[in-house]
Amino acid sequence: MKMVQKGFTLIELMIVIAIIGILAALAIPAYQDYVARSQASEALTITDGLKVAAQEYYADNGVCPLNTNSTSAGDAAIDLNTDLDGSYVAQVTVIGDTTSPAVCLFTATYKATGVAKKIQGKTLTVAGNMDAGSEVDWVCDQSMGPVAAAGMLVQDNPEVAPSACRP
Repeated sequence: MKMVQKGFTLIELMIVIAIIGILAALAIPAYQDYVARSQASEALTITDGLKVAAQEYYADNGVCPLNTNSTSAGDAAIDLNTDLDGSYVAQVTVIGDTTSPAVCLFTATYKATGVAKKIQGKTLTVAGNMDAGSEVDWVCDQSMGPVAAAGMLVQDNPEVAPSACRP
């Protein structure tokens, strides 16, 4: 009598496991970049609300607000009583460029823990030139204004920067 094989041989199972391992090795880094990029985009969401306030402040005063830590009456356009942070962003600050008062900068610093490793402690800068007219073009650009280049997300890890900020 002839014996009919039921199931897979050990070699066939090892080949399937090897294929699954190769696919996982390719997919995991791509997924980690996706998670980091989705977490990094939170900074743009937080700064969106500040853009209108900065434009109103510039229209009233002719300069960008200098500091979100100030509670002077001149900074009333920026609501300083709210926390400018999120799930992945530790803080957002507004910086006025003293050499070019028409450039408003927002810097969002990501948390040191609880976020993807590629964005931990990094900073994302959003800049807008108010002299551009009624339609201000906001860009992620470290070449505008007095912002240190160390620890910048777009420069250090452009692959995980939000799509609006990629070079």
